[in-house]
Amino acid sequence: QYIDRASRLKVLKAIRSLGEHMCIAFILRCQNPQQATDNFRSAIGLQSDQFLEPGSIFSKLYFLS
Repeated sequence: QYIDRASRLKVLKAIRSLGEHMCIAFILRCQNPQQATDNFRSAIGLQSDQFLEPGSIFSKLYFLS
């Protein structure tokens, strides 16, 4: 069958998104909430007593992805 380039790109993005969601769900299932929080904070470079504004969180998450 014929699939145009735009449709193929949509399918690939959907597959990538599904894979990311599956990985996140698996990681969160295998860790307790405190471990998940600690690992997330270390991944974005936060100390245990630091907080970020929502805009900063989105920019750091974008950088990680």
